[in-house]
Amino acid sequence: MKPTTLTTFLALTLACLTSAWRLRLYRNPGYQVLIEDKSDFFSHDCTNLDPQLRGQTSSMHWEGEGALGQCTMHLYQHPGCSIPIVVKTSDISIPNFATKGVDDKVSSWKVVCQEDIGKREVVWRA
Repeated sequence: MKPTTLTTFLALTLACLTSAWRLRLYRNPGYQVLIEDKSDFFSHDCTNLDPQLRGQTSSMHWEGEGALGQCTMHLYQHPGCSIPIVVKTSDISIPNFATKGVDDKVSSWKVVCQEDIGKREVVWRA
């Protein structure tokens, strides 16, 4: 491989990997008291919140770009990713879950990334 070809390949690879999804969950409304802050380039399997923090999430930030394109964030009411609360593709910040009827209900989450996953609206399940 020629040096210019290698340089081009590396530049394109790094450009793809600079976009990562990020999920931040907060205990209190208004993005106060961070309890979960995760980011990655690819899908993330079901993750349970710490037992002492389950059911205590009141606000969040979500940025959904992954290395393979758009990623979808899923929040669940129970550990083990059961009983869905919200599914969200595009970026979103929610300063107060109470306005959506899901305050203090999040216990687990996962992220699914796919190339061209498609845009979806927020689906709230109270």
